[in-house]
Amino acid sequence: RALLGVLRTFDMSPPNRPGRESRQVSEALRSLGYVGGTTAPKAVYTEADDLKNLAGLNRDMHLADEAMAAGDFDKAIGLLTGVVSQRPDTADAVTSLARAYWSAGDPKAAVDTLDRALAAGLQHDEIRLRLGLYLAESRLDVSRAVAVLRTLPDDDIEGLNALGVAYGADSRWAD
Repeated sequence: RALLGVLRTFDMSPPNRPGRESRQVSEALRSLGYVGGTTAPKAVYTEADDLKNLAGLNRDMHLADEAMAAGDFDKAIGLLTGVVSQRPDTADAVTSLARAYWSAGDPKAAVDTLDRALAAGLQHDEIRLRLGLYLAESRLDVSRAVAVLRTLPDDDIEGLNALGVAYGADSRWAD
């Protein structure tokens, strides 16, 4: 009874899900090799989700990062297209592929990549952030950029900055 009384004083609620790291912290962790793909939590995990089966995809993500840093966007696009085709639920791969297209000077392909991910149900803030920025900065659809960016949380600093960029692109100076 005494032991049960002591145990009842402990907080046994499940821990909170981890928060989102800042871009600077995420990039530092990625450069050290600690960060892999971002996927939505699943109800059931299969053999395809086993980390040893994902090692090749992780390698390709790192090789694509190196290719982009070297300015070889075609190589990065090839690697990332392969990763996304195998794991379309990996938000990091999708956003990296869109960034490779963007960096290669193909904003339409970048937007199409992000649109396909959203249409497939990959609802991730970073995907909507990139989509809004690319739509605004390329002027492909500034009104849609504003609408997409307004779906981000009100306390998302990067989202608010992107929304400001979109408002500026739409000449909505007061907003």
